[in-house]
Amino acid sequence: MRKRGLVESKTPLGERDRWRTPDSEFAKWERRYGPFTLDAAADESNHKTPLWLGPGSGREDALTVDWCNYDGTPAVVWCNPPYSVVGKFVAKASVEARCGRCSATLLVPSTTDVRWFHEQVWDGENDAPYPGVKLSFSKGRIRFNRPNGEMAGQPQGGSMIVHFQRGRF
Repeated sequence: MRKRGLVESKTPLGERDRWRTPDSEFAKWERRYGPFTLDAAADESNHKTPLWLGPGSGREDALTVDWCNYDGTPAVVWCNPPYSVVGKFVAKASVEARCGRCSATLLVPSTTDVRWFHEQVWDGENDAPYPGVKLSFSKGRIRFNRPNGEMAGQPQGGSMIVHFQRGRF
């Protein structure tokens, strides 16, 4: 088992970065920020939108391609990133939204003590999210689905939604 903070993870190594967003959670955020046109961290078996970035999409590495629709128009992005590289996805979403290629909504761990949170999301000088960023916290802990679709057990921590508005920085 891998330690994460003070709690040991019981998740097998091959599953740790492949949790699926529950449909009810996706629907809630799509009503608020969607309709989403691009899933920025998915594969052939778990994408939430017809267009996605990741294995099987033809645009395999979301961190190296533009986050726009396949035809080049601005996307409305959903992203439940691999938690081992969440900071890289948050930084990429921030850049893509600033450039006007998308608006991006990310489901991430509610860890407010990490560098990416303070660099991309929270303006400590003004004690508020940076301009163009909206922030919401989950009520309770979201139970994700395993890669095979089966519901996982109780997660170790809460989640938050970070929304980057297109071109609003």
